[in-house]
Amino acid sequence: MIRPITSLLVFTAVTIVVAITLGLAMGAMNTYVSIFGVFAGLVAAVITFKTIKVEESSADAPNVVEMVWLIIFALAALRSFFWLLYPYNDEWYILSRDNLGDISLHLNLIQYLAHATPFWPQSSILVHTQLTYPIGMDLLNAILLNLHVPVVKGLIWTGLLGSLATAYCLWKWGRSFTVAALLFTGGLFGFLGFFPWHLPPLEWKNPFLTLFVTQRGWLYALPATLFLLWSWRMRLEKKNTIPEWIEVLFYGSLPLFNAHAFLFLSAVLASQWIFNPDHRRRLFYFVGFSFLPATVCMALVTNFFHQS
Repeated sequence: MIRPITSLLVFTAVTIVVAITLGLAMGAMNTYVSIFGVFAGLVAAVITFKTIKVEESSADAPNVVEMVWLIIFALAALRSFFWLLYPYNDEWYILSRDNLGDISLHLNLIQYLAHATPFWPQSSILVHTQLTYPIGMDLLNAILLNLHVPVVKGLIWTGLLGSLATAYCLWKWGRSFTVAALLFTGGLFGFLGFFPWHLPPLEWKNPFLTLFVTQRGWLYALPATLFLLWSWRMRLEKKNTIPEWIEVLFYGSLPLFNAHAFLFLSAVLASQWIFNPDHRRRLFYFVGFSFLPATVCMALVTNFFHQS
């Protein structure tokens, strides 16, 4: 699974980076930019699939218990994203009320980015204000919309593919424990509804429902972050892992999807520099190659560092 999952993440990153680069060069996002962005992403994904040499042994395969957790994750993802936004009679409904404000923002942004918006765009909500939002996943859906993929179908399938990548990367990083942790963070509070106790009206929320489903940048940022953590761990253990140019691509493009994840990984790199002097040479080159693209991406989503 490592090759298709890595190829999927590479496709997403390259498509967005190329589309933004062309959009800035041409001054607008349009169908031609979308076509070339997807083409570049597909080429990069094919190259990735053919060049990755990491082999997964039978010992790495999930056991029965781990398969149960992965199936539970799959059911949660199918339930959340197939009913993310759906029609009923003459109205549209969402599954989770936590997502009401977020899905409205994402739909607005997708339509706004898809219709020849001048680039870098101004805010679609605030007048005369530069857009300061990690637009990566919404831009991907806008690109799909330009290629005649309906908005709702695009939202569903990017959600499901992002869930597939996330489940794999969660399992790769911490096996079934991390898969269960994302789904059931909140302890036993979620089970109180099954007991006839008189409690004040409280809501049980966890990262999967309130962050992963609602904040769409996590569909790329979470698996990419976990993938980088796993790859860096493999390098510390002197084991074979993905090529470093893929690591640079994931790390450098991350601000376009989630700036907080980028800052977290930057802190991890700083800690490696301090506590692993043997790897400082490699870290120096990695940060050197990543510095320019990461800085540009961070500047775009912060109005050139004027807003956080």
